[in-house]
Amino acid sequence: MPTAGPTANNTVGVYAASFWVGIDSATPASAACGGGGGSLRAGVDVFWDGTLDGAQKPVAWFQGPGQGAEEGFGGGFVVGEGDLVRFTLGLEAGGVDGAGEEVVVVAENFGRNVTCVGEGAVPVGSVRKVLPAGGEGEGLCRREAAWVVEDFPIEGMPELPVALVDFGSVTFGAGVTLEDGSERDLAGAEVLDVKLEEQGGRLTSCEIVDGKKVKCARVVGDN
Repeated sequence: MPTAGPTANNTVGVYAASFWVGIDSATPASAACGGGGGSLRAGVDVFWDGTLDGAQKPVAWFQGPGQGAEEGFGGGFVVGEGDLVRFTLGLEAGGVDGAGEEVVVVAENFGRNVTCVGEGAVPVGSVRKVLPAGGEGEGLCRREAAWVVEDFPIEGMPELPVALVDFGSVTFGAGVTLEDGSERDLAGAEVLDVKLEEQGGRLTSCEIVDGKKVKCARVVGDN
């Protein structure tokens, strides 16, 4: 979990950012298969409000196929600055008589004292959500995986993005497991930065590290 602070030390105003992972969530290509068009996402939103004493409580959420809005994991799953958080997204056999598929989202918080999730690492909090796989036109194509830093708009005003919070840097451990159980690295993955001229130009500097991680740093007005 990254920090949350005001941009360029300007403490007057509201700042926010969303950090999420997703299947079929980033581009129109994810809807290019028959019966597709749905997406599966999970992540954390962070906020900084100068009128409310600074950094606010982060919100962890998920959104499954056919869900019109994000849904919180509930008060039993809490995340904070510096925590190592893992989201696992996938499809499992399920439904009536196990004949269909169910969407599964697992959220785990390993706390601040864990730098890598390996053997023996035990989460301090976890939650598992099982969702319908989506109706017609809402299924997952399973053609894309995405790791995203997002500057989202003011609620009800999509043309007005909230100023992107100064989050320092964030690292996604980007693991992809294919249907046959094999693992995929990030070779050939496309890296895009957040660019908003209204906020000074390029706002992030993202890169792939060792073919297995995506690291994004906050930059201020770097063109």
